[in-house]
Amino acid sequence: MNNNQSFPQHAIVTSLIKHVMVKTAVLASCAAVIMLVYFLIKKADVLWWRVPVGILFGAALGITNFRWLAFAIERTVYKQMKIAAPVNPVMTALNALKLIAIFIVLFVIIKYQVLNVFALLFGLSFCFLAMIWEGLAYLKDSRNTGS
Repeated sequence: MNNNQSFPQHAIVTSLIKHVMVKTAVLASCAAVIMLVYFLIKKADVLWWRVPVGILFGAALGITNFRWLAFAIERTVYKQMKIAAPVNPVMTALNALKLIAIFIVLFVIIKYQVLNVFALLFGLSFCFLAMIWEGLAYLKDSRNTGS
């Protein structure tokens, strides 16, 4: 019996994760294109590209972090539903290494000013906005269907 058969909520969770990732990508792409057009019209200085790329990179970092978090929670919840097992120290260390990797990337970008920091934060915020948007849409759908 696979996870989809044993846990019917798995398909719902997978769908929610996919929708959040797609909405984040769409929001970030739209914002990056708007900023690109703005800087091309304004005829900005040499570093104009740091803003649209910062938005896209921030969104990609947000999607990556969200996917890692969703995968870790999913694995923990479904594993505990099958067997009451203690927390695996290897998985805890792996999650800590993922978080450290994100911090190192952010540190390098901020320290060496590779991208615009505010654009990076703006791109990261699209993932949170997409989570709220998808959660509200799911809540509305569940109220309409009565489930």
